Amino acid sequence: MVGGSLPAGLNLSNTGIISGIPQSRGTFRFTASVEDSCPNGKQNTQKSFVLSINSDCPEIVFDVQNTLPFGKVGEPYSYSITTSGGTPPLSFSIVNGSLPPGLTFNSNGIISGTPSSAGTYNFAVRATDSCPEGPRSKDINLSLTIKPSTLKIFVTISPSSFRVPRGIGGTQPLSYTATATPPRDMKLFSSEGIFVANGKEIGSFNAPLKINILNGIGHAYETISFPVSVLKRAEKLGITKINFRRTFIDTTQSYGSPVVIESEMIITTEAGADLRINRMQLYFDNGRAEITVNRNDPNLKAYVDIRFTGSGLLDGYWEVDGRILS
Repeated sequence: MVGGSLPAGLNLSNTGIISGIPQSRGTFRFTASVEDSCPNGKQNTQKSFVLSINSDCPEIVFDVQNTLPFGKVGEPYSYSITTSGGTPPLSFSIVNGSLPPGLTFNSNGIISGTPSSAGTYNFAVRATDSCPEGPRSKDINLSLTIKPSTLKIFVTISPSSFRVPRGIGGTQPLSYTATATPPRDMKLFSSEGIFVANGKEIGSFNAPLKINILNGIGHAYETISFPVSVLKRAEKLGITKINFRRTFIDTTQSYGSPVVIESEMIITTEAGADLRINRMQLYFDNGRAEITVNRNDPNLKAYVDIRFTGSGLLDGYWEVDGRILS
């Protein structure tokens, strides 16, 4: 052969025989030369040939649109890339771009998983068949849009506020209720709780907390402890209210935003301490608890003796028949 080329897989012998298994189809042009053995002098000649190779393997055709059905953050997604034609079995692979986070792609052409980020993702898929003449492949460019989640998570804490005595550390039981709409199974996790005063962290409660949500609802309970040091830091800032805060994240990656919940701690001063009245005695000018007077006597005076145990200031008033008496 003096020009052109044969299809890959074919060879031309010195006896003029073309043989082999072609690896590709198409039209191939080549020029062959032949020489004899004449005793009076060798003679040769050339001739050009055209060889067409057809395939018995059908062409691969994708049965999907370039834009795939959309998915939503936090919701399971599954879609199968299908083809017609080609020689089975076929295998699939991603040759360019990437899938949305949370999704995977297998060799059977199935996209599956739970997407965790919204956006539009572009990628290329290649299908490769098992044609006996040699594997053939075909690519398709695809686009998949993941929409933001419609999932809503609510967490409530009880009590939403509680009182703590000034300068005295202690404990407080707390209960949590979490709901997911639409209902689904989820797992919320908080690594620790923190004490916040005037937007500044002044302490922490180093205990993790989990809320398992089953079919849209979950509960959790804990007893927190608050040291005296936390109350003293708030006192130095001139603050009488502290927020105990927990931040929950979804460990199933169904919900991307953290959920923050707080309970308010109100520091009570001495004036807000318990007051117990041990004795109350009412008497008049005669020193007794009863007296006879004329109607509308302007000089009538009454006295009350109040004794109590405790500390701080006492601020109050007397009310008779809806009138406040000084």
